Amino acid sequence: KIAQVAPGVVFPEAPVLAGDPPDPAPNQMWVNSDLLELRVALPEKDGRVRVVGMPLTGGGAISQQFRISEYINLVFMLGLVFAVAFQLPIVLMLLGWSGLVEPAMLTRHRKYVLFGCAVASAFLTPADPVSMLLLMAPLYVLFEFGILLMKFMPASRVSKGVIRGTDGNESDDPNESRWSGGDA
Repeated sequence: KIAQVAPGVVFPEAPVLAGDPPDPAPNQMWVNSDLLELRVALPEKDGRVRVVGMPLTGGGAISQQFRISEYINLVFMLGLVFAVAFQLPIVLMLLGWSGLVEPAMLTRHRKYVLFGCAVASAFLTPADPVSMLLLMAPLYVLFEFGILLMKFMPASRVSKGVIRGTDGNESDDPNESRWSGGDA
């Protein structure tokens, strides 16, 4: 469908040139066919003329310029960040076993941990909210899983070799271990 032009509307004329004119006048406009740009000569305060151009491409004013090195850096960085993030439950469990943190203390400070996950995700991912949320959500879930590991596998039970709850069949013998099926 072709739009109707209102009477009295005059379109500016822009000659098509193979290059830029050698000495353009201020406010002069032309199409540079070599560069495929609409060029305009703008006057500056000091009396000089500055030539600016706008690309005449179908893609708009923003064009994607992919660089393989940036893509590889992004993929490796995200892979490294997620690999380190998935170690969080083990780190929490080891800190609990060493006595540096307690599950009750971690549960009291959940809101600070959630904020820390958000800040870490903002710094470790590209500058978009989707990537941040895709790292922050698993990071917080892994934190909660670490608290569960600390509660259900305390150091006292692991040192005895008992990893499940007491069902009356466990022996108090430290030489008998559930880790290896009973033959230590």
